[in-house]
Amino acid sequence: MVNRNSSSKNPLTIGVETVRDQINSLVVGRDKILQAARATDVSIIHSRKQSNLYTTAVDVIPSNQISTRVSRTSMAEIMVNAWNVIKEIPSLSKYHGSKSIDIRSYIGSMETIQDLAEDSIEDAKKKKFILKSIKLPAIKAKRQYLKDGGTKPKNNRFSMCINCDHGLLDLPPMNNAIMLTEFKAGIQADPPHGKNGKAISKAPPLSTKQYIITCKCQNNKKDNCIVKCFYDG
Repeated sequence: MVNRNSSSKNPLTIGVETVRDQINSLVVGRDKILQAARATDVSIIHSRKQSNLYTTAVDVIPSNQISTRVSRTSMAEIMVNAWNVIKEIPSLSKYHGSKSIDIRSYIGSMETIQDLAEDSIEDAKKKKFILKSIKLPAIKAKRQYLKDGGTKPKNNRFSMCINCDHGLLDLPPMNNAIMLTEFKAGIQADPPHGKNGKAISKAPPLSTKQYIITCKCQNNKKDNCIVKCFYDG
């Protein structure tokens, strides 16, 4: 979350100086934040529900300017703990502060991080639901990348291996039955090809209704993969 410099490639990171300024804005507006937390508690209690935003805010909203010696991990904890309170205070979160407190930069950063984190979690859940590991026969697992009938996935949403984050994924010839079925149904424009590069008209019976995708980092000598993806598929 907190990096030496913000990264355009990774929107989940914020530069240290920006984070320090945002935390200091919480310090400046601490009294107003506590007042808003107390007011929110009162409105919630009136609806016969329990609320301890004020008590929590006293503990997590910093009261002193952040030191340059504070670690990035500690700054990230301050940002997150404060956000867990502020996002529950409508008068602050919905309007990015008030006329008497300017925490717009902080709220904007935390909203962005929360949205991106939630999207990442949701995408991970979908991948976990869709993907599962299967153990291939040893002779098939030793096949080299794109060799012996292996093909590069087309329009594959999982362009990188979920284990090692490398791109050495291919479709083994075990998928020929599915590809041939889709070709005959008009779903695919081209038929599958055999090891000799020629189109095939017959294939062994379907062993699965879903495509098998293999990561070849384990046996690709040109790639120095630390994970070595022992889970094929």
